[in-house]
Amino acid sequence: MLQLVLVIAIAFVLQALLSGIQMKHFSDEFVKLRRQGKVAVGRKAGGFHAGAIVMFLIDDKGKIRKGKKL
Repeated sequence: MLQLVLVIAIAFVLQALLSGIQMKHFSDEFVKLRRQGKVAVGRKAGGFHAGAIVMFLIDDKGKIRKGKKL
Protein backbone atom coordinates (compact mmCIF):
# COMPACT_ATOMS: atom_id res chain seq x y z
CA MET A 1 0.00 0.00 0.00
CA LEU A 2 2.83 2.38 0.89
CA GLN A 3 4.50 1.64 -2.45
CA LEU A 4 1.35 2.57 -4.33
CA VAL A 5 1.08 5.86 -2.45
CA LEU A 6 4.74 6.62 -3.21
CA VAL A 7 4.32 5.87 -6.91
CA ILE A 8 1.26 8.12 -7.09
CA ALA A 9 3.06 10.90 -5.20
CA ILE A 10 6.10 10.69 -7.48
CA ALA A 11 3.88 10.73 -10.57
CA PHE A 12 2.05 13.80 -9.25
CA VAL A 13 5.28 15.69 -8.53
CA LEU A 14 6.74 14.74 -11.91
CA GLN A 15 3.58 15.88 -13.70
CA ALA A 16 3.64 19.21 -11.85
CA LEU A 17 7.32 19.73 -12.69
CA LEU A 18 6.89 18.93 -16.39
CA SER A 19 3.78 21.11 -16.61
CA GLY A 20 5.73 24.02 -15.14
CA ILE A 21 8.50 23.57 -17.69
CA GLN A 22 5.95 23.46 -20.51
CA MET A 23 4.20 26.62 -19.29
CA LYS A 24 7.51 28.49 -19.05
CA HIS A 25 8.44 27.46 -22.61
CA PHE A 26 5.05 28.63 -23.90
CA SER A 27 5.37 31.93 -22.06
CA ASP A 28 8.89 32.57 -23.35
CA GLU A 29 7.90 31.83 -26.96
CA PHE A 30 4.77 33.98 -26.68
CA VAL A 31 6.78 36.94 -25.36
CA LYS A 32 9.31 36.60 -28.21
CA LEU A 33 6.55 36.77 -30.81
CA ARG A 34 4.58 39.44 -28.95
CA ARG A 35 7.56 41.80 -29.06
CA GLN A 36 7.32 41.66 -32.86
CA GLY A 37 3.59 42.40 -33.12
CA LYS A 38 0.14 40.90 -32.67
CA VAL A 39 -0.08 37.20 -31.85
CA ALA A 40 -2.93 34.74 -32.37
CA VAL A 41 -2.90 31.47 -30.41
CA GLY A 42 -4.85 28.31 -31.15
CA ARG A 43 -4.90 24.87 -29.60
CA LYS A 44 -6.11 21.36 -30.29
CA ALA A 45 -6.82 19.30 -27.20
CA GLY A 46 -5.14 15.94 -27.10
CA GLY A 47 -7.01 13.88 -24.52
CA PHE A 48 -4.97 10.70 -24.23
CA HIS A 49 -2.61 11.68 -27.04
CA ALA A 50 -0.47 14.74 -27.67
CA GLY A 51 -2.31 17.95 -28.43
CA ALA A 52 -0.89 20.97 -30.21
CA ILE A 53 -0.57 24.69 -29.61
CA VAL A 54 0.16 27.07 -32.47
CA MET A 55 1.06 30.75 -32.42
CA PHE A 56 0.92 33.10 -35.39
CA LEU A 57 2.57 36.50 -35.69
CA ILE A 58 0.07 38.75 -37.49
CA ASP A 59 0.96 42.01 -39.26
CA ASP A 60 -1.24 45.14 -39.44
CA LYS A 61 -2.87 43.89 -42.65
CA GLY A 62 -3.93 40.63 -41.01
CA LYS A 63 -1.37 38.46 -42.79
CA ILE A 64 0.50 35.71 -40.99
CA ARG A 65 4.20 36.58 -40.88
CA LYS A 66 5.45 33.76 -38.69
CA GLY A 67 4.07 30.57 -37.20
CA LYS A 68 5.25 28.38 -34.34
CA LYS A 69 3.98 24.96 -33.25
CA LEU A 70 4.50 23.93 -29.65
